Amino acid sequence: MMDVKRSDFDGAVRKLLGAEAYESTVVLPQASIPAQCDAVARAMLLGELVSDDGEAIGIVRLIAQRLMRGVGAHGLISD
Repeated sequence: MMDVKRSDFDGAVRKLLGAEAYESTVVLPQASIPAQCDAVARAMLLGELVSDDGEAIGIVRLIAQRLMRGVGAHGLISD
């Protein structure tokens, strides 16, 4: 199982959504980790991702898979 730091996850979400969408979708509402995964998925489906960075997509995908499989936690480690 790959260890993912919270800061790496946050950076990946910010990179994929872009700074403005990240602020309005994640920071201002203090979005939970599942809500951040949902925001990235929604942007992906709508063709609104501002980056196609494979590493960032992989990080968010891994955390979303962990959450959807119900293993109990997202598995993010603190910095």
